[in-house]
Amino acid sequence: MRKALMIFLNILLIVPFFVFYRKGAMVTVYMWYVWFAMTVANAFFSKSVKELIMYNVFLLVFATIGIFVGGQLYFKYVYWDEMGESIVILEMIFEIFYIIALTVVESIAKHKLNVKGEAE
Repeated sequence: MRKALMIFLNILLIVPFFVFYRKGAMVTVYMWYVWFAMTVANAFFSKSVKELIMYNVFLLVFATIGIFVGGQLYFKYVYWDEMGESIVILEMIFEIFYIIALTVVESIAKHKLNVKGEAE
């Protein structure tokens, strides 16, 4: 039940991109803090590094989809320009590296904590 809830919460973070698409790139700017908090929650509630990576992969995939779809909604209903397309691609690239970097750091910490816990 806990795994399903964590996966659902990671997937649920796609919603702000659909609801606030009229704000454009600002949605992603605010989501940096939410993604950080979610990766910390993923690390806290996961029992192993493998589970942590699984949760963060869901977050990564749905955050990328959210940025892309939010950008497409913005282009269709608000304003389209070439610079906007470049910004959407840059947002996706930065978001991917951001979540991967957080995952690496948290995976190392989780592994060290699990090894320390087994030694005691």
